Amino acid sequence: MRSSVSRIDITPPVGFPIGGNVRADNLARGTHDPLYCTVLLLSDGVRRACLLGFDLLGLHLDACRLIRRKVAGRAGLDASEVLVSATHTHSGPDVLDFFKEGVDPRATAYLEEVAGRVAEEVARMQDRLEETAFEIARTEATDLSFNRRIPVQGGQVRMNWERPSADETAGPPGPIDPELLVLVLRGASGAPRALLVNFALHPAVLVGERWLWSRDYIHFLERRLRREPGLDVPVYFANGAEGNVNHLDFRNPGRSTGFEEAERVGTRLAEHVLRALRSPEPLAPLHLDVRSATVRLPRRAISPQELAAARGLLARSTGAPASLVDGVPDEVFASQVVAMARGSETAVETDLQAISLSPGFAIATLPGEAFVEFGLAVRQRSKFARTMVFGLTDDCIGYIPTSRAFREGGYEIRSASSSRLAPEAGQQLVEEVLHLLDHRRGSPVGRSGCFDLP
Repeated sequence: MRSSVSRIDITPPVGFPIGGNVRADNLARGTHDPLYCTVLLLSDGVRRACLLGFDLLGLHLDACRLIRRKVAGRAGLDASEVLVSATHTHSGPDVLDFFKEGVDPRATAYLEEVAGRVAEEVARMQDRLEETAFEIARTEATDLSFNRRIPVQGGQVRMNWERPSADETAGPPGPIDPELLVLVLRGASGAPRALLVNFALHPAVLVGERWLWSRDYIHFLERRLRREPGLDVPVYFANGAEGNVNHLDFRNPGRSTGFEEAERVGTRLAEHVLRALRSPEPLAPLHLDVRSATVRLPRRAISPQELAAARGLLARSTGAPASLVDGVPDEVFASQVVAMARGSETAVETDLQAISLSPGFAIATLPGEAFVEFGLAVRQRSKFARTMVFGLTDDCIGYIPTSRAFREGGYEIRSASSSRLAPEAGQQLVEEVLHLLDHRRGSPVGRSGCFDLP
């Protein structure tokens, strides 16, 4: 197996909108640390896989397909061999259309330009492929992530940023995924060429802190790792099923935000990575397999009662809603419900992928902010000994909650452009991606068999 590793600076200019929250003024003032697209190009001589990791909140399906088309056309790959993931930093550019009418034209132009630069770099990387050995390292990190849904009296939930009191709570928070997986790429000399780190944790420590661009805790994760001898290499961070997982322990008094907290989280995560790297396992035999499918998921219907409540709230509204760092104002949700009720679509199209490097390791993708329960289900049912679950990959369809969450209520299930799937969609995604993992190269996969790129 051969590989090539690269990194492209994709930091937008000052004055570009920051995504990740609702603010009246969300224009960037400067850069705390640069944003990147980290690229891993793999080849076994027959098949290739190009992994693109963007320090962005997310990328919608049309943007992902644009990037795949440009990379495939310029570098001579098949579009299905290109994987596009986002770290989900809340201190990156606003390139989505959540909670507003359409993608900002500045974001469209920015993504076109970035896609072209990435395609050119991948084309150049073809001449830099080197023999590579692969290792997988594993540990558990139980002290950094917390399920943000707290059960309270009456069978409902409160978000952990709301700090429910002990008297209100009716049980422990929901689950987390403590598994931390690290794929090590080693060159012919035996020295690491890159690390691929997979862990499920919202990068929302900063949320546009001081209006500065930042990778959030991921910057501090890589900074700490690069201080270790031999680890001054690019780190491709792939977030997991983090839809209901963040860094806030509601039982810990005192709110934790800002760059100091991002540094604590990233540094601690790096320490877990270093512990895992003490006992890596070689992957062999190496054989690259890439599978993909386009699927359709059921879209949520807006009930007459939900629509009437939204219209009533908007009629009583006295002006522009307040800016919020955590959550979204009720008036914004109400506007979203009215807009969704006007739509006639009954399904959401999205793309899935599965990539395996050996009988013992595979990558499975989920196209949005999947609840952690779905990531756990994919890992538990995968035929591979080690399975990385990449969230926010090849699309950003918003939250993917469990059917139980719809019964409990809470922030993530409120109807909006960021939460538009029916309750059964998450389980369908699990079955679809497991179907991909169960098929070998050349077999029919999914519902359409491959990406349908216009």
